[in-house]
Amino acid sequence: MSARTHLRPVRRSDSPPAPARSGRKNLWRFKLSACPHTRAIAFLGLPDLSGALRLRPPRTRRGVQYLTGDASTPVGPGVRLIAHVVNDEAHSWGGAGFARDLARAEPQAAAAYRSWTIASMDNLRLGNVHCVETSSGVVVASMVAQHGFGDSARRRLSYSALSSCLEQVAAEALRRDASVHLPKIGTGQAGGLWDLVAEEIDRTLCSQRVQVTVYTKPQDR
Repeated sequence: MSARTHLRPVRRSDSPPAPARSGRKNLWRFKLSACPHTRAIAFLGLPDLSGALRLRPPRTRRGVQYLTGDASTPVGPGVRLIAHVVNDEAHSWGGAGFARDLARAEPQAAAAYRSWTIASMDNLRLGNVHCVETSSGVVVASMVAQHGFGDSARRRLSYSALSSCLEQVAAEALRRDASVHLPKIGTGQAGGLWDLVAEEIDRTLCSQRVQVTVYTKPQDR
């Protein structure tokens, strides 16, 4: 005896249950974002918000912009934050290199840094950062990431201290909605390798979508 397949009409009770009210609200929200047509919105019984809705593009990871110029006079709109490396012994900026140029361009920041270092020797511990906003609106971040100063056969730059300093600079830049401007930090008397420093900049600043500009003087190229 062959088996027979019995078909029976689907009753209302056999149909899937209607979604809960909260589920329908979620469905409406999805349809509203997925259907740009006014008729679909009218069908759902919702007000036409198509003119008020705007899709914001996702924030993308920023890279490092390289410019020929002087980081002590940064260019660009908005708040500009200059970050540079200082050592854990000297109470003032001087000597040769970027610190001297920055002291000339931002004497208020240089004076504030000297007062900060004299106030307590603990301030010059590796990994500390001193931030000051000048009357010109530029923010200067001095990162204590170099042990001692002067010529040395050994590397003076502390990569771990630099990493900690850059993380603090990133937080300050985000708080102020500022772009960060710097020379090729840690590669002069500090003896660091730029490739390694650039990796730390990418990890701490670029990963946080902070706009970074690195300046190289024409004679240094």
